[in-house]
Amino acid sequence: MKILEGAFQKAKQLINILDVAEHYGEVVKVGSLYKPKENPFRIENTCSIAIYPDTDSFTDFGNKEYSGDILNYIKYAEGLSNNNE
Repeated sequence: MKILEGAFQKAKQLINILDVAEHYGEVVKVGSLYKPKENPFRIENTCSIAIYPDTDSFTDFGNKEYSGDILNYIKYAEGLSNNNE
């Protein structure tokens, strides 16, 4: 598993979270952070996700279970998450 963990860490260093978020829809700058125009994880009237490019992380204030790093963003956007983590 350490090899796989190392590969994930290397991938996170090479990929920018804004590039990942833009793959799933339009992203706009709001102050020092970014927000997707639509939530790629679930349906809501106003997207409650904040993306922090300086830390390559995000928070979904509507459901804090959907927060984390680049790999979590991909996992949630692709519907690959489970509640057993």
